[in-house]
Amino acid sequence: MKKCRNCGADLPEGASFCPHCAQSQIERQEVKPPRLWRKKALIAALCALVLVTTALAVFLPHRPKTYEGGASVTYTDQDGTYELFVGTSLNNIEDKQPEEKRTLSLSVDETSYLPAMLGVYRNGTPVDPEAFLAKVERCTLEAFPNENGALDIAEPRYNEMFSAAVLETDVVFTGASGTNELVWTLTMKNGDTIRLKHTFEVLPLVHAAFTAEDTPLNTMEDLKVLLDRIDGEVPADTVVDIYLPPVTYTGDLHISSRAVNLYGCCDGSGRTVIEGSLTVSTHVPDKVVLHDLDFVGNGGNGLTATASTMIENCSFTGYDIGAAVENGGMIGVEACTFRNNKIGFSYDTLSYSFSKDGFPDCRIEGNDVGIQFVNLPGAMPLDFFGTVFSGNGTDIDYEKAFDYMSKSAERRCVHSYFRLGYMLRKGIGCEENIEESDKWFSKMIAHYESCIIKLDALNYYILGQLYEKGWGCEKDIDKAMQYYAEACEANNANAEFALGRLYITQGDEEQGEEYINRAIEHGNEYAEEWYENWKEYRQNIYTQAAVHSAANLFCRLASLINISIVTPNAFAIL
Repeated sequence: MKKCRNCGADLPEGASFCPHCAQSQIERQEVKPPRLWRKKALIAALCALVLVTTALAVFLPHRPKTYEGGASVTYTDQDGTYELFVGTSLNNIEDKQPEEKRTLSLSVDETSYLPAMLGVYRNGTPVDPEAFLAKVERCTLEAFPNENGALDIAEPRYNEMFSAAVLETDVVFTGASGTNELVWTLTMKNGDTIRLKHTFEVLPLVHAAFTAEDTPLNTMEDLKVLLDRIDGEVPADTVVDIYLPPVTYTGDLHISSRAVNLYGCCDGSGRTVIEGSLTVSTHVPDKVVLHDLDFVGNGGNGLTATASTMIENCSFTGYDIGAAVENGGMIGVEACTFRNNKIGFSYDTLSYSFSKDGFPDCRIEGNDVGIQFVNLPGAMPLDFFGTVFSGNGTDIDYEKAFDYMSKSAERRCVHSYFRLGYMLRKGIGCEENIEESDKWFSKMIAHYESCIIKLDALNYYILGQLYEKGWGCEKDIDKAMQYYAEACEANNANAEFALGRLYITQGDEEQGEEYINRAIEHGNEYAEEWYENWKEYRQNIYTQAAVHSAANLFCRLASLINISIVTPNAFAIL
């Protein structure tokens, strides 16, 4: 029997207290305090799990990825999906046609170039280049050549001349460059890598030369007989060079079945003359080269090109149209003379010229109309650097030029903004409209100042011009000098002259003279004359007797400044 723990009396079965002393018979157990740290640890672990899960959900989809493609690739980031593709012509970019392989032919000892371009589309439309490039940390373009040769490639950049492309660069090659793989690598700021590849193949051309020493070439009939012979005997992949003697060819000539290069005499013994017309209508990729030929006519066309044609150091006199490019032809003109024609040169084609510099170092003199534009590719600028216009009834059909310049600018060809603004400000081919002029100047300034990539020297120089004159912006000499200085880094002679001039007129003649001397060294023909006139003006202005002389000098200085401030032939540049 169980006894009470207190008094020792017998307890009934199951009793919880003693009936004698009323003491509880239940044993008390020690109660330990709760372990709060375990609860906190559990909560912390759960929070950490939630954070890790969230981080994985957020960051795993955007972890650095590599996108490999051929000439095209689909890229996706947090903003959406993009289609990237590469090619070597604007048609590739504008038509969204990736170019897997480009094959060209070139003489072994000849050097040429071709643009390589990257296009980016989103939802079927081109992206804004600046917006996409803001995502790019860096971009490289490398060539992996075979044993035959290599390519020379500049750093890819945005180029307003190829406004449909996000990035563009020139690929310089020779006939010995062989087959190369071009690899574009874009490293994105989010860590992604995009890589595109396409093949660039250069086939060496074999040349066959014909001279008056080994075949009769004294008459137009002799020349036609030789062309027929070449068609039958010389392989189609052979380049034909015909070196003509200093004779006069009378009659018309048609080069149609294959490309043939005609080189006139240039050894000082006389010139090769064609009294008649020449038509080039070959339907092959190779261009026809015409060199050192004098075309003399009595109406009609001197040269009509409906195929790829290059004319250099040739002259055209006495024609209705000296030279005309028509019906999809492409033409390059360099150091040629168009004199005493009704129309010196006529451009009526929608194909892009292969001549990047346009029409440099020509003389267009004494024509009723120097240059006539009938049709042009909408966004293609044509430059006339170094070309002299003299004695023409109309140098250029400016109204037509203005029309095409407007179309080019509306298509967002930034290269056109300055030229259109200048034409509007000066009333060239249109009514003078300062407000509209400033609109285009302002658009150009806004575009370039928001650009994340370094501009070329010419565009820095133009920005300096605009700020110096207050066109499309508030006049700001300090900012003008800043942009001129940027252009001077690339030895731009016009910018060196402009910066030197501003330093001198603001009292820092030592610094100004340094830039003036650099401009002279780099070929600016006005810099030395301006500086000499400035020193004479500065000396004369202090004497009462020389006030009139000083005034004249000031006018001369102003004239030279005006020449320097406007891009050479700016109003003639399309």
